[in-house]
Amino acid sequence: GLEDGPKPFFNNVIISGNISTLGGGIYTEDNGSIFNKVVIANNAAGGSHGYYYGSAMYCDGVYSHILKNVTITNNYVTSEGNGVALALDSFEGASILITNSIIWNEGISEIYFEEEEEESFIDVIHSDIQYGWEGDGNINLDPLFSNPENGDYTLQENSPCIDAGTAYFEYEGEIIVNIPESDYTGSAPDMGAYEFEGS
Repeated sequence: GLEDGPKPFFNNVIISGNISTLGGGIYTEDNGSIFNKVVIANNAAGGSHGYYYGSAMYCDGVYSHILKNVTITNNYVTSEGNGVALALDSFEGASILITNSIIWNEGISEIYFEEEEEESFIDVIHSDIQYGWEGDGNINLDPLFSNPENGDYTLQENSPCIDAGTAYFEYEGEIIVNIPESDYTGSAPDMGAYEFEGS
């Protein structure tokens, strides 16, 4: 569960330019991690595994991952054309919580979830997910990155992701997001890894 001991913590990290058969940017097995203000971009997954093997991230096992203010974009599958960015191939009890994040421009689908496993879930709130995802505050709008062709995933001033995140989120009694006002500009935090600072 979410409370099962300390987790590896990735903060202010860019994961880019990696190639793997499973999980182009990240492959995880049996251990949960926390990702905060992380960009996962321009990675590739390939081989004979098909679409659902996570061009950005592949999660396999019993774990709970938390993604906060993460930008996942421009990852691809080499053998089957563009596929899903984040794949959860779960055992019972696996979970992923995604808040204040952007998953965009990945191909046929952004998230794949093996739903038949009991007590496993992906919860997404206040995030921009291409093709949409059910959850409070989620949107399906072009995030308007500043210069994605050159790896600049900051937000343009008219981005719908500005002030669209949440400063506080609690899940089953555990505080997942608690961002002080001094850490963001505007009325609420932005979605994605970069807070828009103005012109």
